[in-house]
Amino acid sequence: MTYGITTVRDSYGALVPLTKVRDAIGRGDRVGTRILAAGNILGWSGPYSFSFSRVMGQLTLFQEQMNDFIAQGAGEELMGMTPQELRAAIDAYLDKGPDFLKFGGTSHFSDPTFIGFSAEAQRVIVDEAHKRNRSAETHSTSVEGLRLSIAAGIDGIQHPELLDGREIPDDVVSMIRDRGLICSMLASTITGPAWKRHLKTKDEAEKKRLEAEKEAGTPARQKTTAELRKQAADVGADLEARRRNAQKLIRGGCRVTPGTDSYWAAAPELTRTPKPPEQDHGIGTIMAIEGLVELGMTPSQAIVAATRNGAIAARGLEIFGTIEAGKCADLLILTADPLSDITNLRKVGAVLKEGRVVDRERLPLSRVLSVAPLPVISGPQ
Repeated sequence: MTYGITTVRDSYGALVPLTKVRDAIGRGDRVGTRILAAGNILGWSGPYSFSFSRVMGQLTLFQEQMNDFIAQGAGEELMGMTPQELRAAIDAYLDKGPDFLKFGGTSHFSDPTFIGFSAEAQRVIVDEAHKRNRSAETHSTSVEGLRLSIAAGIDGIQHPELLDGREIPDDVVSMIRDRGLICSMLASTITGPAWKRHLKTKDEAEKKRLEAEKEAGTPARQKTTAELRKQAADVGADLEARRRNAQKLIRGGCRVTPGTDSYWAAAPELTRTPKPPEQDHGIGTIMAIEGLVELGMTPSQAIVAATRNGAIAARGLEIFGTIEAGKCADLLILTADPLSDITNLRKVGAVLKEGRVVDRERLPLSRVLSVAPLPVISGPQ
């Protein structure tokens, strides 16, 4: 909450610890951001599975147990179920306490991207969520996969701008807008520092390609499909397509809210390379809001996307998301006007959650997946 983020939706994570922390915060036993957790992405499994990471071969016992711990009985086995079996499995998963459901409308991986669940299976998932007053959202990264999920009656789309390098069709934009679907957009990964890094990398890659072709001298043979994919990846063609799609969704009047992909696996102690700032929790969300302005929103629209639209995505608009009588007072007080400059969101004066001032100097009360920095030792070594 240091940056004023009082509610988060976690769309892929370990359901058991997430719900424990969620409930402790809800009871007032712990101070923290309000959490809504989906747990597993239905139809996939944990980080060491084929469905999530294309991991093949013999796994260690730890890896198998971690996959099961994440999946919670709602992993790859769902793909082969009949509609009746799937209803029972989804109902059993809902009994474990997720706040909403997210399912794999397509595969996690691309090149190629596969349809995840059939049209009937997707309707089953959405129907079971709605029966329990839960929302359902999809990960669908192909145009036809996204069409299936929209037809199934979903409430939201994670990263709708990500369509494996394809342009989002006009009719799909219209369907998303007209149905009021929530577009949780990974704005911080296609704007700001991430976009500047892309432009630098693209320029370097194109220079290397031109130099290689010049040195070759002879007419180049026709490139293979794999070579063309690598060439596109080297110049960030997919990232550029994502940015264009994001701008098209915004221009089309779709209901957007910021997403981040600030996943825990990028915690400093779990990676060999420094974590980019846009993947850091807290400031990553602020950078995503700033990114919406870079993509074409006004500062006012970007703030509404983060507050009111975020509350709609969380099915909590009657409680939070706007300043109205009778709602809980989640407030961010700034020392400069964000309407004149959206980066003024970083100039936090005070944060209130449910009417109480948050002591930001004491946050976090205990570290989660982040170790305290080692003390600096001065003097002779």
